Amino acid sequence: MLHTMNEVGALIDNTVSIPTVPTTLNEINRIINDPDGSAVEAADVVAKDPAIATKVLRLANSSLYSLRVEVSDVKHAVSILGLRILRNLVVQATILEQFKVSQGDSTAFNPEWLWDHSVKTATAARHLAKEMKLPGVDVESAYTAGLLHDVGKILLLQDPSERFLDAVEKSRASGISLHLCEQEIYGFHHGHAGALLALRWKLSQLLAQVIESHHDPLSEEEEHVKFGCMLHTANGLAHAAATGDGGYVGDKLEDKVVGTLGLDPARIPELIEMVKQAELIG
Repeated sequence: MLHTMNEVGALIDNTVSIPTVPTTLNEINRIINDPDGSAVEAADVVAKDPAIATKVLRLANSSLYSLRVEVSDVKHAVSILGLRILRNLVVQATILEQFKVSQGDSTAFNPEWLWDHSVKTATAARHLAKEMKLPGVDVESAYTAGLLHDVGKILLLQDPSERFLDAVEKSRASGISLHLCEQEIYGFHHGHAGALLALRWKLSQLLAQVIESHHDPLSEEEEHVKFGCMLHTANGLAHAAATGDGGYVGDKLEDKVVGTLGLDPARIPELIEMVKQAELIG
């Protein structure tokens, strides 16, 4: 049994490469953590990265933020949205830019379906955090957690041995949740890989923790249980709202987790319909 992220990290590093924190995101993190950091400085950083800047503007103008007027430059976007939302936009744009994975000849796993699922999970997490006002959980951290909760799957898809696709096939054939099949094959699962990426990208210890435990949120430290339950529930809502088949068995909504979160089960159908409207913005 693995006990520390160092042990998990050693196994992951022997399997796939975790990308180093991209320069633009590293600079945005530095500015946000600097008491003297400014929105103008952050906008200048993003503007120097045309690929990320283009995606930031596309995201800022999406229905997610419901801006009254279209923004055409990064400085304007930052002035309206603020630094924390800008970091979320940069994280999302960076993920889309970094992991341009082709499906190749395999029909076992569809990365585009996964990204759609991740955006749906992020949307659900953001909505739950905003509505339920959980202590210590802000809506932007919730959105980031939802967006990154399954990024470990994209990392494992890079495994040249194709053991990840073996796990996908096993999950499909056996009806066992994919993360359990990964654990059996690798000795860790995609939650661990995603958590390691969050740590190395300097996003936050808490974010890494809830990504790691999103399949088993009740195992979290007491003060983080509700954040973990919210992410688990958002994941379940996204699976219930999914169009098509991701090719593996994902988590279903669990009464015990929903109960711990304090969510009225009668609201589930309404929330699923809301999540169905969330779309991937590339």
